[in-house]
Amino acid sequence: MVEEPKTPLDTDRLHRILDVAQKRFAHFGVGKTTMTEIAADVGMSKASIYYYYPDKEHLFLAVIQKEMDEFIAAIIRITREKGTAAKKIKHYVSIRHSYFQRLVTLALIDEQSQTILKSSKEKIHQNLVSKEIKTVQQILSGGVKEGEFGSFNTKSYADLLVTAMRGLRILMIHKKEPIDAEDYTIAEYYEKQLTSLFLKAIKKS
Repeated sequence: MVEEPKTPLDTDRLHRILDVAQKRFAHFGVGKTTMTEIAADVGMSKASIYYYYPDKEHLFLAVIQKEMDEFIAAIIRITREKGTAAKKIKHYVSIRHSYFQRLVTLALIDEQSQTILKSSKEKIHQNLVSKEIKTVQQILSGGVKEGEFGSFNTKSYADLLVTAMRGLRILMIHKKEPIDAEDYTIAEYYEKQLTSLFLKAIKKS
């Protein structure tokens, strides 16, 4: 798990460090980014950066956690929206795509960092997937309750949809690097097609 920085903390400075690190990691990858560069971008000494995070790996894990927290907060807000469950599912897929496009850090881990961070990263990912499935299940359950969808195991179907979306993302990442605008457009097309088929399958006849 990500270790919390020692207190007391300057919250504004902490957010600045994470924002700068997020941009650096996304653009250059973990292996080619140094704490010295991050410190310079923030306007701090490297020693001051280490006060907040003991090393680059812990800072990277904190960035991953930040990205995931933002994504989960965004899709949870969907469950409170007015409208049909189908509309909410489409909104979820749209948000998932936009976050994938903006929060690219997770796809830019080099082999060395992958080995160092594997255990902690997997735990964070498992937590993310669990929350994502739970949120999608909540939307599906609402649709079943309102008679919009037929009767089915909402947890299994939520797992299916999330797994399918993750599969498209992983396929896209490994197919080509760097990913360009055309790739995002193609991915969005497939996501929308998959969502339409999914909603058609569960719609109450």
